[in-house]
Amino acid sequence: MWVYLQLFSRILIFSDNSEETDWIVRCELDGSGRILLVTEHVLEIVSLSVDVYSRHLYFADATHNYIHAVDYFGHNR
Repeated sequence: MWVYLQLFSRILIFSDNSEETDWIVRCELDGSGRILLVTEHVLEIVSLSVDVYSRHLYFADATHNYIHAVDYFGHNR
């Protein structure tokens, strides 16, 4: 599991790999407003990084051997 906390925007971004496929979620600090950012074509997230200026996050998938980017709303992957 990877967790990123952005206090000034009150955003929490986290990944979970407890099921067969990994996923990445963005939500408010209180857990409300959950948005699934990445749910498809990802198997093993081994790294997660956030660019606060461009509002993109980058993640590495060890199974597919790639680094991918997605915006804060799950678009532009």
